[in-house]
Amino acid sequence: MAERSSVEACVAATVDRFGGLHVMVHNAFGGAAANRMEHADLQQHWRMMSRTGAWGSLFCAQAAYPHLVAAGSVGRFVMITSPAGVEGSANLPLYATVKAAQRGMAKSLAREWGHHGITVNAICPGFFPSKMTYGTLEKLGVDRLTAHSPLRRLGDDEDLKGLTLLYASEAGKHITGQILPVDGGVSGHRRRCHHGVRVRQLRSGRPAGDQADRPGSVGGGAARRDRGAHAAGAGDDGTAGRAQLVVARSFGRCRPPRETDTRGHPVG
Repeated sequence: MAERSSVEACVAATVDRFGGLHVMVHNAFGGAAANRMEHADLQQHWRMMSRTGAWGSLFCAQAAYPHLVAAGSVGRFVMITSPAGVEGSANLPLYATVKAAQRGMAKSLAREWGHHGITVNAICPGFFPSKMTYGTLEKLGVDRLTAHSPLRRLGDDEDLKGLTLLYASEAGKHITGQILPVDGGVSGHRRRCHHGVRVRQLRSGRPAGDQADRPGSVGGGAARRDRGAHAAGAGDDGTAGRAQLVVARSFGRCRPPRETDTRGHPVG
């Protein structure tokens, strides 16, 4: 997934075998996720995460595009991202940034490809047992990891099938540009910093206002959601702007940081 040629070869083999391509799903991620910004080795950690996550999504989109256009109204592109790409994450700013890029890509491609009848959406799994999360699960245990979930359970592969099939099927033909969490309700709870001040969104390029000096706010023009603040600059749905937002929100979270799982959710 980290190499364009490999993705193109995979798509070509699929088309040769089945006579076309209707649904493309990007579900790949590589690299160490749990690294605070001040300790991260950008050459080592960022390169692999961005290559498989952000670049891999782009490679999939470009390779699949002509075939999805040919498929017309049944063309589907689905990406697996993370709540960290929406909410930001203390201790996981690089991971959150890559996932935020996918979020921006899904919303942008939904607009760009919509006139072909192609839908583009993303799924944000919460904490799911996997090779990447095995260490966290062993260290903290199921009870502690599920304590902050309204459903008091971990997700599993079966929980992702329903939404994936909805996005990919005829039933999802009028759903596009959506980023839907599958996390047992965890992301439905707005968290507060230790001093009780919520982190607010940053509008890229907006002059700093009186919000900038408040504890817990992100400098450079924090804006309330009800004022229409969005992740990119005014009128822009670019992935870079969304990535900047999530990094800002990651740094704006509580200090000292709470212990988090590999998806960026607080535990304990």
